[in-house]
Amino acid sequence: SQNTLLSYLDCSGIGGQGLSDLNVSQNLNLDYLNCNGNNLLNLDLTQNQNISYLSCADNQLTNLDLSQNLILLYLDCKNNQLDTLDLSLNSNLTTLNCENNQISYLDVGLNSNLATLDCSGNILNNLDLTQNPNLSNLNCRNNLLSSLNLSQTPSLSNLNCRNNLLSSLDLSQTPSLSNLNCRNNLL
Repeated sequence: SQNTLLSYLDCSGIGGQGLSDLNVSQNLNLDYLNCNGNNLLNLDLTQNQNISYLSCADNQLTNLDLSQNLILLYLDCKNNQLDTLDLSLNSNLTTLNCENNQISYLDVGLNSNLATLDCSGNILNNLDLTQNPNLSNLNCRNNLLSSLNLSQTPSLSNLNCRNNLLSSLDLSQTPSLSNLNCRNNLL
């Protein structure tokens, strides 16, 4: 709390053996935060409006309020216990990894700059990508998706949609596709 000029903080732990509490409310200049692999139940970033890089993976987070982090470019919150993730105010986001949570609904419609999305290992039954023309990497494996509209993702080069409920997959609008894994579907 006394290091008010702090802009870079890496306090990542090893396998949940690290921090159980992290207070960065006084670090208003914080731009980069990596607190992966700790035992955090809560992470309050409402005072950290300058954060552009956030990695809080491998914790015990059930909620993540990013409504004040408007310049966020990179978010890795995989392996937590999130059931919702509101990214409606994070329009600059280019990379999102929310793998292995409990998210049933993910709206990335206002994240048109998104280039990489990993939402695998959740319980999604719908994923609307019609507003993500810059998406080049998509990993949505291990969900409950019965359809996947890729008609507005011409930059898509890597797609992993295995272990879903897809009965069809139209790739005619993805001319850049070079890697595809669609096994274990109903195709």
